[in-house]
Amino acid sequence: MVHALHSDAIPDRALAVVETRALGADIVTGIEFHLQRCIQTGVAVFAITDGRYWHLYPIVQGVTPGKPAAVCNLFSTEESDAVAMTMLKCRTPAFDKTVVQDQAI
Repeated sequence: MVHALHSDAIPDRALAVVETRALGADIVTGIEFHLQRCIQTGVAVFAITDGRYWHLYPIVQGVTPGKPAAVCNLFSTEESDAVAMTMLKCRTPAFDKTVVQDQAI
């Protein structure tokens, strides 16, 4: 199942797309269509999950996504897995059309 996440801040366009698969299903194979569609429509983030593992792909204009930028195992006792997910920072023209300088956090 595919879910499009929208915001009132940017009407008429999805900010993120999440594909959900059955627990334990392969979440690596067959995502090319969704990634290509996100690139074409200006979606900023594609995520795929089986409910346990989450793979996040930031969509950057002109760059074909390869490996996921973040992978998280929600059933893991390792806090570092969740930190990788929350630390993912995506800034693309889909979010902000102004030029923004990187700032240290």
